[in-house]
Amino acid sequence: MSSIYEICGAIDNAEFVDEDGVVNTELFDKITLDFKSKVDNIACLYKNLLSDSKAIKAEEAALSARRKSKERKAEGLKNLLNYALNRSGQQNKFESARVRISWRLSETVEVQEADFINWAEENGKEEFLRRQIIVEPDKAALKEALKKEGETEDIPFVDLNENYNIQIK
Repeated sequence: MSSIYEICGAIDNAEFVDEDGVVNTELFDKITLDFKSKVDNIACLYKNLLSDSKAIKAEEAALSARRKSKERKAEGLKNLLNYALNRSGQQNKFESARVRISWRLSETVEVQEADFINWAEENGKEEFLRRQIIVEPDKAALKEALKKEGETEDIPFVDLNENYNIQIK
């Protein structure tokens, strides 16, 4: 069986009408039948792959939900152990043949953001602040402005393009 590229090449190069003006319908029918069959098969393969990807995505979501559930349950059990060992007075260590539980000291910084930002700005403590500025074009607003009827303002460096997107159902 020929590839779709070979079939398209055969259509381009085929001489369906001879020098006497006689149409070679047999050749035409064979090439177009091959082409239609190939396009149909490729479209079906596309649909199958899309279906498989949707099924995989659904399975990923289910596995992610299961993973998150297990993580929450594990965190709850860790909190239960922490509570139980603190209540029993065994705050330094617990050890058995199968597990060893200990604590380590760590430090975290908790900030009441709105109040702290105001205080830092008022007191010139910019070294304690990190600023992030994100500037990007608003494509939805640009599209609306370009499509607006009677729009006379030319927006430089922006084009509204029409595309044909294939849909296979």
